[in-house]
Amino acid sequence: MLWLFLILPVMTVTSRSFNISDKSTSKAISDRLIELVTQGAFRGVTYYRLAALADTIGPRLCGNESLTQAVNWVRDVMVSEGLENVHVERVEIPHWIRGEERARLIQPRYAKLSMLGLGNSIGTGSNGIQAPVLVVRSFDELTARCAEAQNKVVVFNPQCDWEAQPIGCYDIVVAYRHNGASHAAKCGALASLSRSAASHSIDSPHTGRLSYDPAYSKIPAASLSVEHADMLERFQQRNQLIEIFLYMEAQTLPNVIGYNLVAEIKGSSLPNETVLVSGHLDSWDVGQGAMDDGGGAMISWTVLSLLHSLNIRAKRTIRCVLWSCEEFGGKKTFFIIDFQSLII
Repeated sequence: MLWLFLILPVMTVTSRSFNISDKSTSKAISDRLIELVTQGAFRGVTYYRLAALADTIGPRLCGNESLTQAVNWVRDVMVSEGLENVHVERVEIPHWIRGEERARLIQPRYAKLSMLGLGNSIGTGSNGIQAPVLVVRSFDELTARCAEAQNKVVVFNPQCDWEAQPIGCYDIVVAYRHNGASHAAKCGALASLSRSAASHSIDSPHTGRLSYDPAYSKIPAASLSVEHADMLERFQQRNQLIEIFLYMEAQTLPNVIGYNLVAEIKGSSLPNETVLVSGHLDSWDVGQGAMDDGGGAMISWTVLSLLHSLNIRAKRTIRCVLWSCEEFGGKKTFFIIDFQSLII
């Protein structure tokens, strides 16, 4: 009965059809949509859809059956509420699995390290890797100390002022997650660990995707919590011996078939021109993917539900696409849109 709960707003607010043709009409429609979302039948609908997705299906890792379940669930509800041209489009997607993983500090004391393997990483093998550690803050520092990295685990601990650069710092830190393994491998390292790309932490590592440079050997790669990356650097600053054990079962399986989900409301006078609203349904396997990007996907879906509930047809076709596998490299294109010019 979950699907029925999710389409009740559509069933309760339908009214006469609108073809938006002038500014006064578009203003009235905008006011009505805002009223529905903030005070009316659609208040909380996006949240409840998101909660149902996150609670009932949970993590939706690219290539995993749970992602297909999510696509089918949303598609069935879209069809039930009467959206147009609801269909899936096949796409070949990668299939990486995490498996068991752990990291432990061996020297100068024994302790569990908070880590998450990075998407696309290889595993360590059944015996794991136990080796000394070299901590660096940048690729330039690694280059200068390349000889020291031989047969060690390289830990990238980049520093950035997140308060001054809340967006810029993310890109700076992610570069080490994305490219660090190959830089470390170039210097003969056995594995690569990178500081989590987060402004704040509660000892919570942040996963993501890495890329290997084909010019160098692949080595296992994972992220460390902010606290543990800093701790390892403090050990090094005190000239203490640092040794860790890393175990990862990660592996990449053959590609599988996934599905992008599409639904529309055809335009009234320019149906061959399209306004796209979209988000990605896939998520990482270690969380529910509520914000990245379940929220964006549910918002995009509810845009169509709102318009359909009022029988609104804009001049152009409004198309919702819920993508598969953004977390493993799916690309997005963004447009700056003058919405007023599109709907009148």
